[in-house]
Amino acid sequence: MLLVVILALLLIGNWFFTETLIFTPVNLAIHFTSLGWWVLALLLIAFVAWCISDD
Repeated sequence: MLLVVILALLLIGNWFFTETLIFTPVNLAIHFTSLGWWVLALLLIAFVAWCISDD
């Protein structure tokens, strides 16, 4: 019985640390990278609009 409890705790701990230390930062990095490309595109559009309106 103690072996089953230890194995269950190890599996839960493994899942928790994998989720918090690997998947969460990777998902945040993907989200911010995607957001960064959108911001870059909007800045580029704003710059082109500013150049066109300056003429």
